[in-house]
Amino acid sequence: MRPATSIVFMIALFATPFLYALEPVPAGATQDLIEKKEQAEEKKAEDEKVEEKKPEEKKEKPRNDYIIIPAIYYTPETSVAFGLSVLFYYRPPNQLLERRPAVIQPTVIYTIRDQIILILGGENYLDTDQKWYFYYRVEGSKYPDKFWGIGDDAPRWAEEDFTAWYGLIDITARYKVWGDLGIGLMYDFAGYDMRDMDDYTKETDPEGRKVPSPLRSGTVPGSKGGYYNSLGPLLQYDSRDRVSWPSEGIYATLSLLPYHEYTGSSADFYKGELDFRWYYSIIEGHVFSLQWDTVLSEGDVPFTMMPKLGGRDKLRGLPEGRYRDRNMTLLQLEMRIPVVWRFGAVFFASAGNVWDRFEDFHADRITYGGGLGVRLTVDKDEKVNARADLGITKEGWAIYFYLMEAF
Repeated sequence: MRPATSIVFMIALFATPFLYALEPVPAGATQDLIEKKEQAEEKKAEDEKVEEKKPEEKKEKPRNDYIIIPAIYYTPETSVAFGLSVLFYYRPPNQLLERRPAVIQPTVIYTIRDQIILILGGENYLDTDQKWYFYYRVEGSKYPDKFWGIGDDAPRWAEEDFTAWYGLIDITARYKVWGDLGIGLMYDFAGYDMRDMDDYTKETDPEGRKVPSPLRSGTVPGSKGGYYNSLGPLLQYDSRDRVSWPSEGIYATLSLLPYHEYTGSSADFYKGELDFRWYYSIIEGHVFSLQWDTVLSEGDVPFTMMPKLGGRDKLRGLPEGRYRDRNMTLLQLEMRIPVVWRFGAVFFASAGNVWDRFEDFHADRITYGGGLGVRLTVDKDEKVNARADLGITKEGWAIYFYLMEAF
């Protein structure tokens, strides 16, 4: 995106605060939106009673309602994207109105790069104490994408295009055993149909030769598509004060997913992940945040299931999927500060790497990145921010316009 175009797009985005989301709102943030809507409705009802000088009557929260969420965003991988999401929420007749409602959220997204994403997400609390939590997400997509190779030394000239038609199912069942600590099970399904692969890489190699596409040749694991099923344990700790914009607390998840023939997978591999996030308020409104995300895999991992670096959330400034392999580690730091009115600023730094075996980890190949961003608060009560980030790495720079923080 050219700088002048970026500036115009940023002004248009920040001047449109009703553009509230782009994908299903992260689990937990949906409850923030619902609570905000119900509080606004209660306040409106109270104001109407005062104006009409009627005796006070307590108006109950609605058991069923919905929120319409239009969307627009930009990333280098999608270019400009448009979408619409509808958040339906309901409470069963035997549930107290003070309890969190169940949520169903369908979403449709289309990008001008002809990417189509259809999502159905939802969450539910299965008992009166709301210790049992159930979350699901079903996604189908036609997604033109890019591939550079596997490993931390994948050359830039090896870029090639492909289109993945895929379906995803994520289901989480969690039980709070003590305070903010929960345990549960995760189910994961991913099915890929690979199409429209290039015959050759975009550029020639250093010797000026055209290189046949590794994806089309079938030498890359997963390049012919496949389906992958897994069911594994989850350990989660969440003491954040807010999901959409935490200023205090810790969020940590530890999971292990085995994909095997006995679970109905076309490849055998294991994948474990530790995602640790810490938020600390130095003074009011000035928040330091840290994320350490590590994924370790073993077995015949398809390239579509490998952890990867780059994109709007993981090492901004690096193209999404620029580096991928069986293992990945990423450290990200952010300093978030208020500026004036609803505007804020963010300074961030990242470092990450991918590798096959531990002996293949090369410290001198770690990719570093940094940058700064502007924030516009579109919801002051819940601190929902629209963001414009400029990320810089050794690969160059990239601009992102999105909603919610990177982590």
